[in-house]
Amino acid sequence: MLYLNAKLLELDREGIDPKDPKDIYETMILDYKKKISEYRQRFGRYLTLKDKKEPKLNYNPDTKKSILEPVPNVAVPLRISVAGKNGREEWVYSEVAVPIKDGIVQLEQNSKIVYYGEWVIDMDTNPDLAYFMLDKHSMIKRGQYKIEDPISDERKKAEDRRNEAKLDNIVYGENAKLNIDLAYLRLIAKRWGIAAADKQNKDQLQNALYDKVKTEEAKKRRNKTGRGIDEFVNDVRASDESEQLQVAGHVRDAIDKNILVFDVGDKTWKINYGDGTYYNVFTVAVSDLQNKDEAIILYLQQDNHIYSKLISAMGTDKKDVGDVIDPMIVRETNDYNALRGYAKSLDIQAFQKTKEELRAAIMTKLQEMGKI
Repeated sequence: MLYLNAKLLELDREGIDPKDPKDIYETMILDYKKKISEYRQRFGRYLTLKDKKEPKLNYNPDTKKSILEPVPNVAVPLRISVAGKNGREEWVYSEVAVPIKDGIVQLEQNSKIVYYGEWVIDMDTNPDLAYFMLDKHSMIKRGQYKIEDPISDERKKAEDRRNEAKLDNIVYGENAKLNIDLAYLRLIAKRWGIAAADKQNKDQLQNALYDKVKTEEAKKRRNKTGRGIDEFVNDVRASDESEQLQVAGHVRDAIDKNILVFDVGDKTWKINYGDGTYYNVFTVAVSDLQNKDEAIILYLQQDNHIYSKLISAMGTDKKDVGDVIDPMIVRETNDYNALRGYAKSLDIQAFQKTKEELRAAIMTKLQEMGKI
């Protein structure tokens, strides 16, 4: 039995217009029927709720055995107050019909004891309780109890394995670019923040990169933000001359050489000139601190002047960039972002230039550098 604001809900009532329920009670009866149908399709007959805290193993030095610590019993309130569309709502669950006196449902028991951290609800015989717990109760909404969902668990397991297979093939596949092109492997490794990538061999880099992407994918799922396997796939598919990969490579090299340093105190990336002087490059927002490397890469992509300062501090002559730009590609490519990246690497202002204007400026610069 379910009571809403001290009124018994007629959950088996028929004939309610789904497009025009007359009051909150009709609205909730419709919602109940819809949700219970969904729950049955998703979970089957039995709904299992489990305490999220895993049982602890306590080691006994005398017996030299570990004993599973009993999960404490929990009293689940059967009278709750929740926020509704029209103010506070009082919901009450009872196994049997109970009287209402002075606007209060007279429960015989105000709570249900859950033993051993697990509660199985039969949705054929007790759908009211399933709705009460899943849709209204704070113990589920707060995450104190989790719903055992075999179908979703299997779906997640399959998805995880497909992602691992995809990652494995991209990094170690027989014909994978990362397996046959060491220079490109190093560039992608730098993009993903692998330290000392130039000093590691192929096996070391592949393993470090694989582990890094898996770790970041787990963070992305947990935090609902960040870079994971999908972003890694996009990086690998990019041209090795893409602007972002080039900037990321320089950033990693600068960090490895202690030229680009992060001051934890003021949350700022700085150029270290090695003589006791520093140049403040970019202060990272508190919300971006977990992805501070990504933040500086994106910032340098947007600020060609500061990027040039970093390249200069590294002792890299920008003219050398011309050696890796193929004039034939510049003439033929229709990739605006690639042209923009070439322009920035040559200190050409790319802002508001069309594709053809960028192409002409790059070709002129290469000619001046004697590369054509």
